Amino acid sequence: MLNPANPLTKTEQRIFEVIGSGIISNKAIGNRLSISQHTVKNHKENIKAKLGVQSCKDLLQLAVQNALKK
Repeated sequence: MLNPANPLTKTEQRIFEVIGSGIISNKAIGNRLSISQHTVKNHKENIKAKLGVQSCKDLLQLAVQNALKK
């Protein structure tokens, strides 16, 4: 899943964990983490690229699977 050569940043990890809890909207994630919607959007794009997923639906599925493993 995660590429050790291109790991998620701390903020990306936090966003990924929030997505794993079922929260997907940029506004809700931003409110939860006290960051702007624009920042969330940029980080989500970076996360998708690093994890090799194309859509927010795929990102949500991967994040939920990851959360269930913990």
